[in-house]
Amino acid sequence: LYETEFEDFASARIAYEMAARLAPDDLELQRKVVALNQQDLARWKELARALTAEWRLQPFDGAVGSALVDLFLRVGKTDAATIGAAALVLRGHATPAQQAMAVQHRPRVLGRLAQPLEGGILAKARHIGEDADLEALFATLATSGLLAAFSDEDMGLSGERPLAAGEIPDAFRRVLHYACGVLKVPLPERIFPYEALEGDARLADTRPYSLFVGPALLQSTDTVELGFRLGRAMSFGTPGRIAGSSRSGRQLRPFLMACMALGRKTLSGSEVDPQIIEHIETSAPHEKVILAELGSRLVRDRSAINLSAWARSLGRTATRLGTLICGDVMRVGKIVSEEEGPEALEDFLEFVLSIEHLELRDELGISPVV
Repeated sequence: LYETEFEDFASARIAYEMAARLAPDDLELQRKVVALNQQDLARWKELARALTAEWRLQPFDGAVGSALVDLFLRVGKTDAATIGAAALVLRGHATPAQQAMAVQHRPRVLGRLAQPLEGGILAKARHIGEDADLEALFATLATSGLLAAFSDEDMGLSGERPLAAGEIPDAFRRVLHYACGVLKVPLPERIFPYEALEGDARLADTRPYSLFVGPALLQSTDTVELGFRLGRAMSFGTPGRIAGSSRSGRQLRPFLMACMALGRKTLSGSEVDPQIIEHIETSAPHEKVILAELGSRLVRDRSAINLSAWARSLGRTATRLGTLICGDVMRVGKIVSEEEGPEALEDFLEFVLSIEHLELRDELGISPVV
């Protein structure tokens, strides 16, 4: 209307931009925003959003990715252009020059973030599928003992000895301390070598928490690789996140249903485990109040709860946090593609190409480009 009836192109552009943000899957809207903004570099962020959305809808179109990289270069955003070039490599459409750009500006050693990954910074990095109420619920269940930790026997640790301080290589120790510091989580009290993990690490929900490490990672001197792997693992180092990520939706569901029943004040029904209800009823009064409040909120505010999808989102956030710590988008993209497949890679690329991620890199002082 603004464009055709009133010839008010400024208002039309704003209207299209708002519509495009509300309908990110509408390809024609994204293309309209690109057309309206392509000559106005003062509005490069809106143009970049539209190009990123268009490329997400047509990831096979390398020309759109190239246009995004060119836009970043035109406005002097070399770090953003490098990330765009890395995305072109990961999607298989990079030119030799773009591939060279992506490789040239990868970090060679682990840098230090300007501030910890907490508060507003953490909120910007969280995956859209996260749920603060679910995390608080399972944190309360875990810290109260209602959701029991895995025993050493469960984890196959009977008779196993954790690594002594002198057995932990210096590079591994330094990066682990750094990752826990920026994530604001405690250091794992026990570290166990686990051959099957090879070059990776996983945090286990034992008491105290146990970090399992593959031999290749333990001996690695690649601090960027260590930063990603240990950052991703230790991002689960809080009660709600480790509880949710260590169990299947089927294992978590009885506890959720019991707390929702407590919130509804209807402690019976075929889906409610009476033993869990009994344990909740005999728990400390303040814990019972918290669980009832959270259960009531989940009943009231959620039409459906997919615990498996929530746990998957915790993993996706862990990958994002590991990426912020190590700063190497192309490295992480290859890992995601190998471990989780093309759908997870596209989800990862949607995040790293976002204006929010680019601003986080600036805020955290991540950019390796000089």
